[in-house]
Amino acid sequence: MHVPANYDTTRPAPVVLNFHGFGGNRKLQNEIGAFVRDVVASVSADLCVDPKRIFATGKSQGGFMSSWLGCVAPDIVAAIAPLAGMYEPAQSCAPVPIMQFHGKADSTIPFAGGHVLMLGHYPGAGAVMQEWAHLNGCTGAPETAQVTPGRATRYLSRLHGGYHPIHHRCRTHMAGDEDPRG
Repeated sequence: MHVPANYDTTRPAPVVLNFHGFGGNRKLQNEIGAFVRDVVASVSADLCVDPKRIFATGKSQGGFMSSWLGCVAPDIVAAIAPLAGMYEPAQSCAPVPIMQFHGKADSTIPFAGGHVLMLGHYPGAGAVMQEWAHLNGCTGAPETAQVTPGRATRYLSRLHGGYHPIHHRCRTHMAGDEDPRG
């Protein structure tokens, strides 16, 4: 656990849960879900935590885990920001604010979809974002605007309406570059 040097014990602070990738299964996910609830309860007991600002993120399968928590623990997780991997929401999932990051050059979790090790078929980042948009009550097509011109073109798409706007950032392919943060 990292507590920032400027943490103020008198002001409720946000909590960011960050999950690493690769490994795991449904049984382990359920155990991790219970574990996360225990961690949040413990941290909240020891520190001044704002329960409305608990966020989940992760990269690759950690991204899948963070979005899965957004689905099964909306009473704890205020918003999710998966990176290079996102759980397909089930009908039983509650709406949750989401910002997804995914590189188009990702060969492990293909942006456009395909076979993913240990997960099987993945429909792709855009298709999964559309599922989340539908779940969140968003309608219409995404608006796409170029926000950074040049070699590493980045796009921001917004789906308006419903529960919350959904933001989706992606990059065009760059040889040898699989990290969408850069």
